[in-house]
Amino acid sequence: MSIAEQDSISFSPEAFIPSVESAVFTASPEATFWLGITASSGEIMLPQEHTASRILRANVYIDENRFLPDDARRPDGTETDDDDVRATHFSVVENSATHGKFNLVGTSRLIHKHDHANPLPVERLFPEAFPEPAAVNSVEASRFIARYPDRFTQSAISLSLIRAKALHAHQNGLEPAYAVVEDHLTRLFDKIGLPFEQIADKKMIPEYQTENMAIRIQPSEIIKHVAADKLGEKILTMFFNSTVVDSAGLGHFDNTLLSPVPTRAA
Repeated sequence: MSIAEQDSISFSPEAFIPSVESAVFTASPEATFWLGITASSGEIMLPQEHTASRILRANVYIDENRFLPDDARRPDGTETDDDDVRATHFSVVENSATHGKFNLVGTSRLIHKHDHANPLPVERLFPEAFPEPAAVNSVEASRFIARYPDRFTQSAISLSLIRAKALHAHQNGLEPAYAVVEDHLTRLFDKIGLPFEQIADKKMIPEYQTENMAIRIQPSEIIKHVAADKLGEKILTMFFNSTVVDSAGLGHFDNTLLSPVPTRAA
């Protein structure tokens, strides 16, 4: 990362939500949020937003939750690991410009298993769940973070990241999807009627210093579930309406992140 890119991002160890210079709202200045892919398979499409997302990861995983040690933070304030280069990275930016900068309020990634020589992290952490290796082209969702002062909006950010990852995996044939999660995430999945299968009992994961379980999700089943599940039908239908599906859950959104904001004509 160049010095210019470093200077464009505000970083403080005490501030969980970093700010970033960004042009993502140029095409739709009325939008409240933008959700998009900042990097994939080692190719960084949006360097400043991608760096800010890794700063958010450091703030949350190192400072807030103490999942990682202090020395996991790099000199530029970011947190990264070897799995970043084989992952697709999603970020959520809030259109709340202060002195030309915007808030990076959510991030997550899908780690892609390209071959059996490089297993997913969940295979290493929960070997008991894999009598057979996870399939090539399966993925693992990780570094799932949403931070916002308002709890409703924070929940919408979380749900929108789930939607975008599920649609991306489904449309690109990346199945099944795995995740190493805490209880609060499985409660969220239950609340919105998101189907998942627990594949290993909860246990302490030393590198995260917390108890986690392993789960498996079929993105294609999530899409089918939208039409069949009455309990979560309203919220899920809004998340997976035809316009959103066409955009793979990405783009500009209003203040709930439920419906896309049309791009303003030039």
